[in-house]
Amino acid sequence: MEGLIQDLRHAARALARRPGLSSVAVATLALAIGANAAIFTAVHAVLLRPLPVADPDRLVWVWETSAQRAVPRISASAAAYAAYRDRSGCFTDLGASTDWLANLTGAGRPESVIAYRFSGNFFTILGVRARLGRTLGPEDSRPGHDRVVVLADSLWRRHFGADPGVIGRAVTLDGESYTVVGVMPPGFGHPPRVELWAPLVLEGADATDARVRFIRMIGRLRPGVSVSRAREAVKGVAAGLAREDPETHGGWSATADPLASRYTGDVRPALLVLWGAVGFVLLIAAANVGSLLLARAADRAREVAIRASLGAGRGRLVRQLLVESVVLSTLGGGGGLVLAFWGVDLLTGLFPTTIANVAIPPLDAVHVDTPVLAFTLGLSLATGIAFGLAPAWQAARAALGPSLREGGRGSTEGRRQRRFRAGLVVGEVALALVLTTGAALMVRSFAHLRAGDLGFDPSDVMTARLILPDPSADASGRTDYGYGPPEKKRALYDHVLARLRELPGVEAAGATTFLPLSGWSGVRAFEVEGRPAPSPADRPQAQIEMVDEGYFRAMRMPIARGRGIDARDVASSPRVVVVNQALARRIFGDEDPIGHRIDMRLRQQGPGAVAPDWREVVGVVGDVRQQGLAVAPEPELYAAYRQEPLPVIGLVVRARAGQTVRAEAIEQAVWSFDKDQPVLAVMPFSRLAADSITLRRASTLLLGAFAVVAVFLAALGLYGVMAHAVARRTHEIGIRMAVGARAADVLSMVVRDGLGLAAAGAGLGLVASLALTRVLGSLLYGVSATDPVSFGAVAAILLVVAAVASYIPGRRAARVDPVIALRYE
Repeated sequence: MEGLIQDLRHAARALARRPGLSSVAVATLALAIGANAAIFTAVHAVLLRPLPVADPDRLVWVWETSAQRAVPRISASAAAYAAYRDRSGCFTDLGASTDWLANLTGAGRPESVIAYRFSGNFFTILGVRARLGRTLGPEDSRPGHDRVVVLADSLWRRHFGADPGVIGRAVTLDGESYTVVGVMPPGFGHPPRVELWAPLVLEGADATDARVRFIRMIGRLRPGVSVSRAREAVKGVAAGLAREDPETHGGWSATADPLASRYTGDVRPALLVLWGAVGFVLLIAAANVGSLLLARAADRAREVAIRASLGAGRGRLVRQLLVESVVLSTLGGGGGLVLAFWGVDLLTGLFPTTIANVAIPPLDAVHVDTPVLAFTLGLSLATGIAFGLAPAWQAARAALGPSLREGGRGSTEGRRQRRFRAGLVVGEVALALVLTTGAALMVRSFAHLRAGDLGFDPSDVMTARLILPDPSADASGRTDYGYGPPEKKRALYDHVLARLRELPGVEAAGATTFLPLSGWSGVRAFEVEGRPAPSPADRPQAQIEMVDEGYFRAMRMPIARGRGIDARDVASSPRVVVVNQALARRIFGDEDPIGHRIDMRLRQQGPGAVAPDWREVVGVVGDVRQQGLAVAPEPELYAAYRQEPLPVIGLVVRARAGQTVRAEAIEQAVWSFDKDQPVLAVMPFSRLAADSITLRRASTLLLGAFAVVAVFLAALGLYGVMAHAVARRTHEIGIRMAVGARAADVLSMVVRDGLGLAAAGAGLGLVASLALTRVLGSLLYGVSATDPVSFGAVAAILLVVAAVASYIPGRRAARVDPVIALRYE
């Protein structure tokens, strides 16, 4: 310890004697370590932190699947749930749940709460307990005992003021009274963003009809059962169901996914790519600092030789020099930690708290904590040892005689050291090229995405969503439940739309069930009249929207043929439907779809059990990218809302040019009919569109920023090598100029040497890029992972930057006075 303290004091004095070099090294490391710490903070919070449940690696989602369906993963029926629970043999228990958007009223402003209904065993399967009161149990899933709820910590604090006396209090959800029986601990939210849980009662027609798929399942694996074995087990159960009842289960299979995979959403690939990118930045920074220390070690050869001649052993010298590099990296780590706090705020700021149409986990848990501090400390120490070991070893093993004979005449750097430093620069350029090529691909991809045609005009449009109270939520799709009979839904609908169209500055107003880019959608199977009836598994499917006569006009969606939904399409008139061009091409080919009839019955329970729901195709509308800019338009059906009113309404209000529609005006239009109806997500459509590409925009910005830093650091490293080479060769340059070399010749020599290193790095980087950029495949749109434009542009840019980095020391060399140079040593 005494020797270590002496080394620390000596390191502090040595670094203070070279403040310029020390500052550059610390700043370089702070930038790289800070970026790594910031990204690791997000990676740890989203990907590595254990889920707030017991033994999360033993929990799996169970889904039904069908490659023939528009939605490949879908919920299961109650009958199928019972089969997976009882026949698979791989779960200690299997729980059922279904989503529920509950309207919380009776205390101030009405609020829609993201909720779930859980079977009585669900909280036991998750292995969690309530912070206050209790969780739900099997007795709560019995009819007549299900009017109880458990609150999330966030809802308890926001709506109930963190009142510990909330247990036993009555709350009004969708117009019905429920009793609060528990409050969950902070951090628990399953699925993410859910703030309230109520019992799931499985009874009635939905509990026995195998075609009503509304249950999402989570199971706890038995000891010794792997996820892959569970996947095969549920697949086997699905195959058995298909053999027993091909009419219902034919074409369906099942799968099991780890619970954690459903929490990370779409952000996992982007985070891993960014973590790899900041790793490249750290490698470049470490190589940069290592190169600086190699140059410094060559300049300190005489000092090290004197210490060795006075009895210092090689291990002692290595330790002393390593301590200096570790002190440098620790200072850089401290600076990096400061940058990490700022970087985390910047990172989370890229994802608005209101975003709801991208599958990302909540980012409120992303903060610098103990694991991040430990990671930063370990990274700092590892980096200090990594970049300091080579300079320390080379300095300690240098021959004493030549170093002592050199006296004070300058550096004793040998050929091996020079080659090693040149190799570091080549590696830096190669890493920078890989990273910059990835950034270029992302930028070109994002440009293609932004230039894509949505199929409608989002400018000057305000949006809002209504979820009408649905206390008896029947997943079968009946239209006589929830907010009341269909007439009451139509009355609210007509009143709100009429009020909106009367607002000053409004050009058009309309409604649909699912707004484009919102992340919400519905799917309906159908059949075409006059064609052979397909099996239930082979029925074509399409996205389904219920719209009014003002929707196409408000969205400026072009009618390609026929007409759109209009005022004549009311409950008493023949049912009609408008199809999009994608459906017309896929189903009707070159045939004109106008006049054809399609059967859109919600489900079949056997021949003749449900009357056909025939609707005449009256128009073809342009394609809309309903699921996002990166998703090709899918077949879509537009039915008349007044003919099939549902408890989901998306409002679109287009303002005239230069006018605006206030959010308060939309809310008042709703509350003038029903003061207890929450109005959700009131925002400009342009913001909804921007939110839909948030993940890609954030990934592109961050990867681009890291690429700029990498190029800067690589240029700095090249500049350092060339500057040191010029300083080392001052005597040689003086001789060349004394015997007739021109300044241009000297400048050309230095720039040529620098470009040679850069070209070697670029060649190596191009080869590596061809292999590594393929991992970006899932993040790219409209551009190949081997796009030659991106590769060529990045290589050219790096060579220009290398030429500039070499030109500066070359210009200095060209200005050397031969007389002074000959006296230099």
